[in-house]
Amino acid sequence: AEAVDQTVPAIEWVICQYEKRNDMKTAAGKRQLSTEALRLLVAVQDPVEREHYIEMVANKSGTSRNAVEARLEQIEVPTATPRRLKTIQPIEIDSPERIKELSTQDYLLALMSVERGAVDVAEKLKAEYFEGMERQALFAYLLSNPNHSLSDEVPEELQEIDTYVKVVLLKAETRYNTLDGSQRLVEAVSLVNQVKQQHQKRQKILLTEALRETESSHNETESDRLRAALNLLIKEK
Repeated sequence: AEAVDQTVPAIEWVICQYEKRNDMKTAAGKRQLSTEALRLLVAVQDPVEREHYIEMVANKSGTSRNAVEARLEQIEVPTATPRRLKTIQPIEIDSPERIKELSTQDYLLALMSVERGAVDVAEKLKAEYFEGMERQALFAYLLSNPNHSLSDEVPEELQEIDTYVKVVLLKAETRYNTLDGSQRLVEAVSLVNQVKQQHQKRQKILLTEALRETESSHNETESDRLRAALNLLIKEK
């Protein structure tokens, strides 16, 4: 399976996946890449980001910037069904450890998207264990709608994060298509344990930092509360 632990923005990662899925030696393959990529760029409002991705699509498809811009204008969101567009932000990455944490969360959500049993395994987790609005929203949806297939159409409840959902589905296809049901469940158990451990580690760091602050300010009541919470967290497995 292909590893996706890369320090790249979500849209850039998806475009690279489209490039691999199409025959870039043919005109049809190049056009298909640009068509799929430009559908993502409709949601990018930031002019700097948009220019960056237009340049990328032009280079990968062997066309001019003007041609790409012209095609983008043709597939802009129709005025009959306006949507509030959001600027697509790059995934925040500041260390190899953080890359791994976010990747683990993404892969668990990807597995939950295609394997009903993985949703059952993940029921012990909470939305707060996942970082960022997109991951938390997708986790909550999958937990509430375990039998709904995201591969057919992104539901209305997830339209605000449809780009992230597409990234997750691509990761699921890349990593889990060749695994059978039992292999997927084994992977689900492993990922759930990793996400839980990562959350506990983050909480320990936060509680330890808060405890240092309260001790330095001689707030004994709050210090006692934080010590109790920290000790309880340390005992959890």
